[in-house]
Amino acid sequence: MKTYIKVLVFLLTIFLILGNCSPMVVFAKEAGTETRFVYDDGNLLTAEEERELQAIGEKYAQKKISVVFVTTTDTGGLTTQRFSNKFYDKHNFYNDGIQFVIDMQHREVYIDTVGQCIDIFQRHIERMLDKGFEYIYSGSYGSVFTSMFNYAEPYLKQVDPSKSSQDSLQTMNAKLAFIGNK
Repeated sequence: MKTYIKVLVFLLTIFLILGNCSPMVVFAKEAGTETRFVYDDGNLLTAEEERELQAIGEKYAQKKISVVFVTTTDTGGLTTQRFSNKFYDKHNFYNDGIQFVIDMQHREVYIDTVGQCIDIFQRHIERMLDKGFEYIYSGSYGSVFTSMFNYAEPYLKQVDPSKSSQDSLQTMNAKLAFIGNK
C-alpha cells in the first residue's frame, strides 16, 4: 500500500508540474526601444543637466542612434569597461551609438562606441576625453558630458541608420583614469 501511495504522489506531482507548465515564447525587443538616455546613479548631475542630456538622447534616438550618459559609484565588481559594455547591452539601445560613462568607484571617464560609431570615432576618442577632462577637477560633471558630446556631435552625422548591423554589437572603448581624490 505504501508503494501505491508513493507512486500516486509521484504521478500527481508530475501531472501538476506538467499541467502548470505552458510553452514559453520569448521575443527579443526591437533595438532602440529604450527611451531613457541618462542614468545618474552616481548622483553627479543636477536636474537641469539631466533634462538637457536626455533631450540630446531623444534627438538622436529619432535618427536611430543612441547617445547615452551614465554615472555610477558602483560597478558591481566589474571594471569600468566591462560595466559599460554590460550596461549598453542590457538596455535596448540602438545598434549604433555612443555611451559616455563617469565611474566614481574607479575614478574613470569612459567612452564606448557601438556599431558604425566605432569607425567614426576611433580617431577622436582621446580628443573627446580631453574635452571632458577640462571639467573634471571642478566637479562639473554635466559639463564633462556636454563638452565630450559637443566634440562628438558633428561626427554623428556620418552614421547611416540604413547600414546598421543587427548581427554584431561590437564596441570600442576608451577610458581616462582621472578624478583625483575625493
